[in-house]
Amino acid sequence: MNAAEIMTKEVLTVGPDTSVGEIASLLLDNAITGVPVVDDAGRVLGIVSESDLIGEASSNTRRAWWLRLFAERAETLEEIAAARDMKARDVMTRPAVTVGEHTPLAILAALMRRRRINRVPVLRDGRLVGIVSRADLLYAITRPLEAASELS
Repeated sequence: MNAAEIMTKEVLTVGPDTSVGEIASLLLDNAITGVPVVDDAGRVLGIVSESDLIGEASSNTRRAWWLRLFAERAETLEEIAAARDMKARDVMTRPAVTVGEHTPLAILAALMRRRRINRVPVLRDGRLVGIVSRADLLYAITRPLEAASELS
């Protein structure tokens, strides 16, 4: 089995100029935890995940954008609006870890575990054609069990 066989083909994406407020709404409205950032040609520029928006508890390298809303200096509505209007390009993780559509599941799973990532965009000729999430991997693992139980 490979990435193309389990990937989600209808991928929600954002552009580099999409605001973090719009991205947060997209994630919440669609019950997803991350979204690829793509250019007009469908090339993946990065990924914005919940962690990029709210920060990792263990990450001291950059302050999460929303923490500015609670900082002493962010007292005016204009400052709060400015924080919400940061763009995908400002918060995305780049470069995105990507795979080709023929990547075997064993390699894909090992890559996700080693890199501690929850989703991997799948590319064909450098352009986004799908995404594999941890849920997709779990589904692939359970699919043979479900098929066997249906035959019984």
